[in-house]
Order: sequence, then structure tokens, then C-alpha cells
Amino acid sequence: MRNDVLFRGLVLGLTAAIGLIGCGSSDEGEANVTPGFPDQTGQLPRGSWALPYPAGPYGISKGSIAQNYELIGFPNAKEKLAEGVRFISFAEFYNPTGDGVFPENSVFPKDTPKPKALAIIISASWCGPCQYEAAEVLPGLRAKYNPMGGEFLLALAEGISGSPATPDDLTKWVKKFVIDYPSVTDPGGKLAALWESDSFPANIIIDTRTMEIVQTYAGPPPSTYWKTFEKVIAGTL
Repeated sequence: MRNDVLFRGLVLGLTAAIGLIGCGSSDEGEANVTPGFPDQTGQLPRGSWALPYPAGPYGISKGSIAQNYELIGFPNAKEKLAEGVRFISFAEFYNPTGDGVFPENSVFPKDTPKPKALAIIISASWCGPCQYEAAEVLPGLRAKYNPMGGEFLLALAEGISGSPATPDDLTKWVKKFVIDYPSVTDPGGKLAALWESDSFPANIIIDTRTMEIVQTYAGPPPSTYWKTFEKVIAGTL
């Protein structure tokens, strides 16, 4: 497991190098409007509620199948923040035919197309590059790729203090950056172990036809990363 002090130092060094602001505001003056979160998060899907998902073996490296973890967050905080949080599993995005739609019992709108590729963005509230990416980079990229069949999934791993992200941290983040794509948090700290990286933001591309990890990148990804995402969407990689 990484040394937290060294890890934080590396990312703060990256922040300074690209001239971005370090830790963001904690919005302490804002009223706490965090919806209620269930007590447990980051567990495997629950028995009969589990959706179809590829068999393992599972892993965290390129070419491995991502474990079907179930986390807690907002399917679309911009439109439905007041409805509170839902359990969101990776199986929700599994799309073996490439042209599947979300079923009636999904947390996502019924009959809307499932994504062909999933870009997971693992962020931290204190991370300057993460804040810049959320405000200036991701909105335009999602507007470009979502109509093509690409979806984003924000995973807020740490709060301002560097401890595991809380429900309040996630609520503030999605409100501050007007997040209109799926967003989750992991108060139990299991996500950090699953997607261990040496830098924030950590980025992962998953082919939802197979749930295979196609590419990972630590730090703000270059244009070549998004070219790979395009190829996964198109099925031409």
C-alpha cells in the first residue's frame, strides 16, 4: 500500500508544476444538504440483485476484467441530486452486444443506451489537477463522447483532509462542478485498494462489452488516452 505522505507530496508537486491551485474550498459556509447514505459501501453486488457480469479472473492491470464492485453515489447529480444516492455497480454498464439499453429496474433511465466504453476518473477533493479537470476538461470531453457511446464515472476517493471521501465530500464536489454523469464515493476505503495508483487523477478505460481494463493512466491524461477511448467506443482497438 502506498505511503500516504509521499503520495500526497507527489500529487502536490504535480499541481505546482502545471501551475494549478492546490486544495479547493471546503464550502464550510454551505448548509449540509447531503442525502442519506447507506452504512456500507464498496461491497460486492448483493445476491439476487446482482446483474449479469463476466466471469473472472479479475484484476487491476491492463487486460484484466474489472471486479464487479458496487458503490454508492448519484446516477446524475445535476438532474436528480434531491432524489439521493443509489447503489451503482459496474454490472450496470456491462454491454456485451454493444447495443444494450438500461432495463426497467436500473438506476439509469429505462431504455436509454448503455455505454460502449467507460472512462473512470478517480479524484480527490484536495487535488488541484482534479479540480481543474472537473471544471475545464471533462465537461467538453463528455459532451463529445457521450453521443458516440462513451460514459464517464467519477470516483471520489479522498476528501480535503486526505482521508477517505465522505458523502458530504461527494455532494459538495458534484454541486461545485455540476456533474451530470455517474459519480460515486467509497467511505469504506475499498476503492483506493482496488484502483491503487501513484497519482491523482487516476484514469481507467473499460470496454463495457467485456468489462476489460483497456488502459490506465496516472495524472491528467494526454490526447492519446482519449484517442484510445474513441477506438474502444468504435470497437476498432
